[in-house]
Amino acid sequence: MKAEHGLYAEHPQDKRRKANRVDADADAQLLDVALQLAHLTPVIHGKHYEGSAKPIEDAFRAAEEIGVLFKRERIAGRDAWRVTSGGKAS
Repeated sequence: MKAEHGLYAEHPQDKRRKANRVDADADAQLLDVALQLAHLTPVIHGKHYEGSAKPIEDAFRAAEEIGVLFKRERIAGRDAWRVTSGGKAS
């Protein structure tokens, strides 16, 4: 799967999403996997996770390395992130 995602590395924000909507759902699932493999604790499985800064950054990096398309934004005033992938928010 990593090799397949690598094929789309040139235009990850454009061609891939338009070419196959199913990939967006796969991205959301792969993002969940990256969060779990970084040992973040699911508060609400597949929706909210908690953990310290390093595991969170590790999860983001792992997801980026395999080509998962996601957006992340820091929530002002809270020690939290809003992460969206494939129409799913965590």
